[in-house]
Amino acid sequence: MNGRDADRIFHETWLGLAQPIEGLVFSVPVLAEAQIAPAARPEITTQVRAQLVELPSGLLALQSVRQFFEAFLGYDAPGMLVGRDSLPTF
Repeated sequence: MNGRDADRIFHETWLGLAQPIEGLVFSVPVLAEAQIAPAARPEITTQVRAQLVELPSGLLALQSVRQFFEAFLGYDAPGMLVGRDSLPTF
């Protein structure tokens, strides 16, 4: 698959997720021309893999959800993540 096909698939998927509302006018050619599809970056794959551990079953899992949110997603400011013990019980 070349980059142009990947962009088309991205835009078609995005359009499928967008809820139709009055006045929403987008098409794959317009989105492709605007070049809004995120570029594939190998370093992202490397960064995500660094957060994973292989389970005995052979599946991959996050080593630490908190570490993933803090290091990879940038939720590292105080108060952005709340510990389970701080959540209200119902």
